[in-house]
Amino acid sequence: MSALDETLRRIQRLLVLGPSTRPPDHAPAPAHPERQRPRNARRTAVAVAVATLLPVGFGALLIPLREQLSESISLLMVLPVLVVALLGGRRLGTLAAVAAAAAFNVFHTEPYYRPMIDDPNDIVETIVLLLIGITIGYLADLAQNAVVSARVRKKELTAVTDFLEQIGTPVSAEQLVEHARTSILTLLDARDCVWRPDYKGTASPVLRPDGTLTSLRAHERDEGGGVLPGALEIPVGYPPAEFGRFIVQTNRRAIVSLEERRAAATISTTLARCIRP
Repeated sequence: MSALDETLRRIQRLLVLGPSTRPPDHAPAPAHPERQRPRNARRTAVAVAVATLLPVGFGALLIPLREQLSESISLLMVLPVLVVALLGGRRLGTLAAVAAAAAFNVFHTEPYYRPMIDDPNDIVETIVLLLIGITIGYLADLAQNAVVSARVRKKELTAVTDFLEQIGTPVSAEQLVEHARTSILTLLDARDCVWRPDYKGTASPVLRPDGTLTSLRAHERDEGGGVLPGALEIPVGYPPAEFGRFIVQTNRRAIVSLEERRAAATISTTLARCIRP
C-alpha cells in the first residue's frame, strides 16, 4: 500500500461513523476491514465535529478572497462537502452540506457575519449549495456501497472457486476439509474455525443452506445479513449422512452478508458430497 493510500485510509477511519476498523490487540485482524462496525460514541462525536468544522474552516479561509471570487465562492464551498461525503458517507455528507451552506451565508453574503441574507440571489445560491451538497453525499454513499459490495462478491467468488479447484485435484479428504475450513474462515470473517468429525450436537446456532441461522426468529431471516452470534455450527451433510460440523468462533465486530453465509454453507454441502464414502 502506498503512502497516499495509507493516509486516505486514516482520514476515512477518522470520519466514518463507527469505531476504528483496527481490532483489539487480543483479536486477529478481520478479513474485511471496509465493512461497517458498530458505533462508538467518542468516534461518532469526532466524525460529526470534523464534518461540521471542515466546511466552516474552509469558508473562513476564503474570506480574504471573497471580492475576487464572488462569483465562484458557492462552487468552491462544495469541495469540503465532497471530501466529507466521499470519506464519511451520506449522513456526514449531508451534515457537511448544511455546515457549508451556513458558512457561505455567514461569511460570504451580506450582511457579513450575521445569519441573514439581503440579496435574493444569495438566497438562491445558498439553497443550491445545500441541495448540491446533499446530492453529493447521497451519490458518494451509493458509490461506497457499490465498492464494498464488489469487494465482498470478489471474496465470495474467490473462496468458492478456490475450493472447487481443489476438488478437481488429487488431494485427500483431510486436505479438502482444511481448504474448506480456511475458505469458511475467510467468508465469515471469523476468528477461528475447527473441524469436528462425527459431531452432531447443537451447542450453538446452526447455519442453514439458505444462509439463515436456527437461532433467528422467522421475521429476522430475510434481513440480508448482520452481526453473527459469538459461535455457530456448519453441518457437513445432513442426517442421516452427516459427517461432522465446523465450529466457528465469529468476529462479533464484523457484519457478514447473507450471500457470504450462503457461500460458506455451499462449501460445506459440497465438501459432504466429496468425502461421502
